[in-house]
Amino acid sequence: MDKKLLQIVTSDYKNNLNLTHHQEQVVLGSLLGRGMIISPPGNRECYLRLRQSRKEDINIIAYKATELKKFSRPKAFLEDKHSYCWNSISHKEWGKLHNFCYKNSKKNITMEWLDKLTQVALAMYYLDVGKIKKGLIELSVSRCDAKELICTFFNEVDCFCKLEKNRINFNKEGKDNLIKIIGQSMPSYLLYRIS
Repeated sequence: MDKKLLQIVTSDYKNNLNLTHHQEQVVLGSLLGRGMIISPPGNRECYLRLRQSRKEDINIIAYKATELKKFSRPKAFLEDKHSYCWNSISHKEWGKLHNFCYKNSKKNITMEWLDKLTQVALAMYYLDVGKIKKGLIELSVSRCDAKELICTFFNEVDCFCKLEKNRINFNKEGKDNLIKIIGQSMPSYLLYRIS
């Protein structure tokens, strides 16, 4: 195929590409966790990067990549000594989300962001930072500046929890309520993560 024609077709495809509500929720939940939007220097468009430890189930990042496949780079997956990484194409949608989720090039978690989350986003967030420990849910928030705000949000939606150092720990009722919320939005092959 002619390079010029390929560029036109690719450009048209990219310009007509928009996030669905479901995809936006996958991204918002992932950004709350380990995901990030990279804003390259200059006037170039942003791109999304999802990262996951190699110690964790590869199906988590694979699920997210599948949900966002229309935004995938041709060689989207990278692997290093410690993690798997998926990178999207550069796109205007990431710039919009960067403006919403970042302030001064740093994630800025606000109640406006948290209030926008559906069960899909909360499931993605849990898959990134949550686990069952001693029969209760624990979220690791060690890399987060908005620990108290996230804890407040969960308590407001009846997922009762408390902040203990770098962890948000849910009580029995809070755990049961959170599982009801996120369980319906996880693929069946990842439901073992909440049992």
